[in-house]
Amino acid sequence: RVPCNWRRIRSYFGGNTQLADINSIWFQLWRDDMRDEGMKNTGINRVVATLAAMRADALLFGRVEDLPMWPGNLRVTRIPPRFLNQDEVNRMVAYWQDQGDQQMVDLFLVRIAEGCRWPEVQNLTPRDINIDADQVTFWKTKNGDARTVPLVGAAREILARRAAEVGMDEPLFDYSYGQWNDRFKQCTDALRLPGRVVGHTCRHTMAARAVSANVSTQQLKHWGGWRSTASLEAYAHLDTQGLKAMQKALESYQ
Repeated sequence: RVPCNWRRIRSYFGGNTQLADINSIWFQLWRDDMRDEGMKNTGINRVVATLAAMRADALLFGRVEDLPMWPGNLRVTRIPPRFLNQDEVNRMVAYWQDQGDQQMVDLFLVRIAEGCRWPEVQNLTPRDINIDADQVTFWKTKNGDARTVPLVGAAREILARRAAEVGMDEPLFDYSYGQWNDRFKQCTDALRLPGRVVGHTCRHTMAARAVSANVSTQQLKHWGGWRSTASLEAYAHLDTQGLKAMQKALESYQ
């Protein structure tokens, strides 16, 4: 989103404006204008982060020696991870099927089954799918480490089918991130799903299913490509089977 953020910055401040000329008052007026456009604090902070990165680079490489202070990030209310139950998954699949949008169905089911991030599924090619070994490899990941995981459920048929339809190094899916997001939001709005349901909810759903089935944190960390187990603490309350084992252990002393 950096190019999009840069265009917004350039449009507001002007292409020839120097960083040193953007004082805290002008900076705050810019954020207020974005709020008036209906942008949420999270979105505004993301746009501001691009300008802050330009500021940091200018100082690091000696392009400027001093810059005015800017206010800190806007307060953001953190919403707990949301995951989908099977009825919601079925309803979303049915919605896209009614729309004749098979690619959204395939993307949605693969992301839930494998728990992959958007860039990971977007970059998949037939070369990354090994049907004989029943596994898929994600080469371009957020933390830079490739990972290979088994194929799960519907993902097995979907990836095999799409791999047979394109060249060895051609992408299995041709939707852009914007197309995926727009179609996803149209679906959640039409179905009036409660809570904050976004594309990344697919990944949360996979993690919630794994923890509920008593999959170890270490296994889940490798499967999803999380950098640390601390990222998975949000799902700890779903480990009811693990708590059952603890219940039995404690009851043995009663």
